[in-house]
Amino acid sequence: MKSRAWLLKAKLQLPGVLAVACFASSLGLLAAQAGAQGLTPTCEVLLTTPAAPDPELLQSIRTIEKLGAKGGWFTAVSPFSTDGRPASFYLLQSLPDKADASAQLFLLHVEHGREFLAALLKARVPIVLGTIPIESQVEAAALGHDVAFATDALAAAGINDQGTVILLQPSAGKYVLAHEYRHWRDFEDHDFETKLYADLKPFFEASYLTNEDKNLLVRIIWEMRGHATQRMAALEDAARHLSYLNRAGAVIDGPAKELASNYDFEAGQAISLFKQAYGTALRAIVVKTKAGAPNDIDLLARIFSTYDPSKSGEFGLSAMLK
Repeated sequence: MKSRAWLLKAKLQLPGVLAVACFASSLGLLAAQAGAQGLTPTCEVLLTTPAAPDPELLQSIRTIEKLGAKGGWFTAVSPFSTDGRPASFYLLQSLPDKADASAQLFLLHVEHGREFLAALLKARVPIVLGTIPIESQVEAAALGHDVAFATDALAAAGINDQGTVILLQPSAGKYVLAHEYRHWRDFEDHDFETKLYADLKPFFEASYLTNEDKNLLVRIIWEMRGHATQRMAALEDAARHLSYLNRAGAVIDGPAKELASNYDFEAGQAISLFKQAYGTALRAIVVKTKAGAPNDIDLLARIFSTYDPSKSGEFGLSAMLK
């Protein structure tokens, strides 16, 4: 997911909102656009037919239900909505027993994609299928309870012990979902976020950084974790010589050189898109830190190393600045 907006709430008391809102955490990160919609649940109980269907989404759901998938519909305002009108979304509850290329849910085109999605459902990760506008450049999003949409989805599912859902477009691939699952896990781990805030305290208190810089620093670290997880997932599948699912939903089984090339591209994209989105902002923060508190550069480098789940060095501070 490329563009996100974060607002650090009471804990840091930082004003200002960045870019377009996409999701919020359960402790202190509020998506501005979604927050503006209010937090009152507007959903109905799960329905067998949608009340306000998107034709393409409806067709996608029909194909997977025909294969044995189960779920239910609810109505809510999308966090990506520009007009505030309710739309129908599908809460996925179970999957077909095997992969099938006829499914209009790309993850079901390969068995390892189906197995990954099944594992998330077994772990009680709320997966919502829905339409996301193409202009958002987003195929999936982890959405926290401060976002009205997540509140609606969790209420529709009868879930009261979690605060985050994953909104997934049917055309999303496995590695995009792996990225958002990383965010889901971090959002649901309150101790993780508390520790991150504690480690970043010197930067939150720094007079040489603006409030926007501080918001961006949190955002960059969270996104680094998502992109690193995305890269790891692609490399793991490459090592297992699994079939590759391309962006059009086509399955590539070989030859081996072509398979390896596609996985190299997938893993490389995780790094290049992260640098493209956040490299300039990170360089600006580093320049200000070197001028304001040179000794804190080493601390920042250690934080990046600590919070990089891949531990590969590819997402270390020095690597990000190249």
